[in-house]
Amino acid sequence: MLRLGIPEYRLPRDVIDKEVAFVRWLGVEFRLGFEVGRDATLDDLAREFGAVFLAPGCRKGKLLNIPGAELRGVLTALDFLAKVNLGVPVEIGQRVVVVGGGSVAYDAARSASRMESQVLFSEPSNPRLAMDAAAVAARVLNRDVTMVALEASHEMPADPRDVAEGAEERVRVLHRRGPKEVVGVAGRVTALRTLGVARVFDELGRFAPEMIEGSEREVPCDTLVLAVGQVADLSFLGEGHGIGTTPRGLVAVDRETLATSRPGVFAGGDVVFGPRIVIEAVADGRRAARSIDTHVTGRRDAPQRHRLRVFDTFGYDHPFARGDYEKVARGSPPLLSLARRTREAEVERGLPPGASRREGTRCLHCWVHTVFDASRAGGTECVECGGCVDVCPEQCIDLVSLRRVEGMDGRRGAALLKDETACIRCGLCARRCPVGLITMQALYREEEAPLARLADEVI
Repeated sequence: MLRLGIPEYRLPRDVIDKEVAFVRWLGVEFRLGFEVGRDATLDDLAREFGAVFLAPGCRKGKLLNIPGAELRGVLTALDFLAKVNLGVPVEIGQRVVVVGGGSVAYDAARSASRMESQVLFSEPSNPRLAMDAAAVAARVLNRDVTMVALEASHEMPADPRDVAEGAEERVRVLHRRGPKEVVGVAGRVTALRTLGVARVFDELGRFAPEMIEGSEREVPCDTLVLAVGQVADLSFLGEGHGIGTTPRGLVAVDRETLATSRPGVFAGGDVVFGPRIVIEAVADGRRAARSIDTHVTGRRDAPQRHRLRVFDTFGYDHPFARGDYEKVARGSPPLLSLARRTREAEVERGLPPGASRREGTRCLHCWVHTVFDASRAGGTECVECGGCVDVCPEQCIDLVSLRRVEGMDGRRGAALLKDETACIRCGLCARRCPVGLITMQALYREEEAPLARLADEVI
């Protein structure tokens, strides 16, 4: 997926090559072109090896269950990106419509804008020269790329950087429109008929799009790319594989060990948890490796020893009180000029040394946590003053009635709710609390103590 699902302008191929080379250096054997279900069954692998780890990802793009979805010129984003990244010729028209509002949709749209296929060469003697000439022609001919998204601009699930860079590259977005029907002539797509979207989420925040009847609008296109999700394909496991699955068609595992219902078989990544980011799949691999080592050898890691540090939150002489995150503005990496953005050229450049060091001072102190810990004996129970809510610069704390909390029906009082993903560890809530209910605490592994001391130093 790194090589076929992520465009080269986002992830240079030499980075992938170096990572693969390092894994080879560790002694891992690669069997390439090997298809489970064709060259060997899961039973064959289970007999040959002490353990098997399944990580095929979600390899199939979702199709839309609407009329005309079978017409020529309709592609899934995964198939489109794989062909582009493999260098397989893909004939797409001058007008491309991408359905979706996520980062994969932007990958497809931005890749389409870089495509060289308006100019076709029949067995050119110099393929590289032909591609260069076609790339120049692509920019001159100015392909029209439009995204159709259910969401309003503030609801888009795509990374904000993708949105900004896509806008620079003239990717047009039609917000609050949903697909109704694919229109075609002589078996080929000519337009996408859409409906207006009244809302994307219901009152509970669940995905439940509501269309506006009678708001039809056609978006002309020669190529339609669907970036509406990915699903797992477990057909390679064959019949009677003995591995439990979930209602979503994913592999069921023990969340701690990543073991499946079949002894000796483990699984992780998208095929277990659904589409996520790469680093989470890498983390699954590490976690499964420990479990597999225990399964094969019986060895277990020694228990981790941890230390807990409670900071003095009523003073200003501690690392997160210095406000490095708030005082130093985020640095933006330089971008390749629009005229030089090709299929291979990485768009986002590295920060220069000075800017990199300055960015390093914007530490979020992610090992420090806000702890709400009341003690009736100590008189530190919450007085519901709301000071922590008022002072929070990221608005990640809320004080709500217990009547709004599930399972607390009939209870009196309030609950403090905190969004850990938005917290910047500034410590303002702890300093504001008049009864000392809130503390800032650091939990770290014992061997990390020297690093924790180093983090206390003023940069």
